[in-house]
Amino acid sequence: MDLVVIATDSKGRQFENMIAYRKTLDSCEVKVLVMPGAKISIISGAVKKLLLQQQINRHIYIVIAAGICNLTEKTTRRGKTFVLYDNTTNRLQNLKSELSDLHTFFSCQPSTTVLQVATIPPVSLSKLASLKHAYDYLINPIEQQNNLESDLQEVNAMIIALKSQLSMGTLTFHKDITKVSTKKHGKKGNNKKKILKFDFKHLYDGIHPDEYLSQKWFNLICTSTTKLISKRLMSTTLLSDSDSQQSQENTWDFKRPCRSSER
Repeated sequence: MDLVVIATDSKGRQFENMIAYRKTLDSCEVKVLVMPGAKISIISGAVKKLLLQQQINRHIYIVIAAGICNLTEKTTRRGKTFVLYDNTTNRLQNLKSELSDLHTFFSCQPSTTVLQVATIPPVSLSKLASLKHAYDYLINPIEQQNNLESDLQEVNAMIIALKSQLSMGTLTFHKDITKVSTKKHGKKGNNKKKILKFDFKHLYDGIHPDEYLSQKWFNLICTSTTKLISKRLMSTTLLSDSDSQQSQENTWDFKRPCRSSER
């Protein structure tokens, strides 16, 4: 039986409850590893440990949905807990290095192990702080939000680029938060400028997805993984047919008529 592992931070805490009601992947074993507050390196380590426990020839599909904890930090002031943008100098480079190491590791794994990485959806720091009655503790909230969104755009571009380079799957979670529009400018309006807008309505606290968005992301994982499994099975069938045809061509036919020279 194939194994599907979904390793995620707290954004995927509802995934485990959805396993029993999934409409696809019914022939697979599905595991969900939820690690709140975990960075990519921690989640990657847990997945590697799990792989060591599996049979060598088992087909395993890994999904990693995390990364926001690499760019933010949870803090508590006067009993109020909220999230801040982590302005540590190397935060962005560290995240990119962890993602690069992750892809390098899986690119060296057997073809029976397939990795999919979800892009990191933007979050609203001010929405969470307001709900926690801690908005006044945010320092330069607009600047923090802009810096975080800029980092996320750069990281997500890297995740998508790694997919093309290493032929690995990418799940575009960020598209459910990011809306792209164009604005005409110039004297005749011939020039167009791309504008990004963020809609956090389905992040109930600005950080975590509501049930609707959680279900949408879980369905995306199931659909994408099902396609990968179907692609593998089709490739296996074609290879088997090719080997069978080659075997028939190489088989001596004892019933063929003999030529006079062979008598």
